[in-house]
Amino acid sequence: MSESKYREWILDTIDSLRSRKARPDLDRICRMVRRRHGSEPDRTCAELEKLIQEQTVLKVNYKGSISYRNAAKVQRRSRKKDDVTLPAARRSAVEEASHSDLSNGDSAVGPADQDEEDLEVGRG
Repeated sequence: MSESKYREWILDTIDSLRSRKARPDLDRICRMVRRRHGSEPDRTCAELEKLIQEQTVLKVNYKGSISYRNAAKVQRRSRKKDDVTLPAARRSAVEEASHSDLSNGDSAVGPADQDEEDLEVGRG
């Protein structure tokens, strides 16, 4: 079998596991590729390492466990998230505030934080 088949199988498996909200760790990837395509876990592991070296797959440490991400989808999602969640003017204001305004030891207390403080004082 060609490496391009393994690439497709591994990326499809990672995407499938993520769509099920299952962590795409080495064991799950190898098990699913073996079940679907009959590939030996050692070969799948070797092909996965090649994909990591090519930066097609990202190896990440998440909550103390190693899992794998489809690099193409991670990059696409992060760009969309920046564009959708913060308009440019608001993004620059947040960046400016985080760099200089709060570096003097002041804390930023918003209206919601103030209400919580009032409740805590009222209890005492």
